[in-house]
Amino acid sequence: MPIEIPNLDDRTYDDLVQEALSMIPTHAPEWTNHNPSDPGIMLIELFAYITEMLLYRLNRVTNANRQAFLNLIDSDDTGNKKFPTPLNEVELNRKILAAVKQLREGDRAVTSQDYENLVLQEFSEKISRVYCVSRRNKELQTYNNIVQRPGYINLVIVPKSSGSQSSIESIQLSDITLTPELKKSVNDILENKRLLTTKIKIYQPNYVYIKVDLKIYLKPDFTEQNVRPSVEKALKDFLDPLSWEFGRNVYISEIYQLIDQISGVDYIEPIKNKDELTVDKLLLGEQQKIETEINNINSRFLTKNTSQLIGIKIYQDELAVWSKPKSQLEFPSKGLNVFSSNS
Repeated sequence: MPIEIPNLDDRTYDDLVQEALSMIPTHAPEWTNHNPSDPGIMLIELFAYITEMLLYRLNRVTNANRQAFLNLIDSDDTGNKKFPTPLNEVELNRKILAAVKQLREGDRAVTSQDYENLVLQEFSEKISRVYCVSRRNKELQTYNNIVQRPGYINLVIVPKSSGSQSSIESIQLSDITLTPELKKSVNDILENKRLLTTKIKIYQPNYVYIKVDLKIYLKPDFTEQNVRPSVEKALKDFLDPLSWEFGRNVYISEIYQLIDQISGVDYIEPIKNKDELTVDKLLLGEQQKIETEINNINSRFLTKNTSQLIGIKIYQDELAVWSKPKSQLEFPSKGLNVFSSNS
């Protein structure tokens, strides 16, 4: 026995009138005359009457009407009806369900999410992550001069490693290069799905290597050999480009909180005359080379009251990576006031 389709909108005339009256104090507080003789109340009652009739009719749509709507949403390019002969109720429900599911599948790229979903759907075995930056022309702007450019779509793609490593820190540049073949394949797929006049730019993200310099004081009965591996793993997992959100800044408070939660850590201090966070280098995906010196690095510093450093700026098409070789994690001994250097 088939399940009876429930009435999804069973509001009555009285329900509709009371709902409209309850909204008057919020949207029109100066309207205080709610008597039936008021012209506005008369209109509310009239519209409630008409709405109740429409709801009654909607809950009595015949199979012939449903099949007519099905032919509208599931027609072929010739304009002919796909289902010209009447279908029984079971077959009709099955066809409607299939048509609705097909409508929910993305076939056109309109929003930024559409572009990301289409690329990951088509290239799930070759692409690890994709991020869409809209209304930007990368070729006509700098980081300090971002101009709105309607119609431009930038797809920042993180290819899957061709090697066995899973971390950006351990793989070679050649393993994460966006090859011309993959770039062309992505562009060809989107060419038939984009909106007219939309210009698409595809490139790799920049990887910002963050150097962490901190003094980490340990609790009694804990040694550097016990705690250092946990601290390094926590930093590596936190500043991981395979999970780091595009354009998310790196804040010192987050690093302090991360390390402070590790078993054996008592408290943390900055190293004298050193910033807790600095940019070690950039791995430039577009130029496919490593730049060891950062121009205008001060523009990346996030400060409080123009003096106190609170974090590092990460731009929209960039991902953060922990620079382990250059980071200095000191574990001072409270009694002897000495530390073991990071080797």
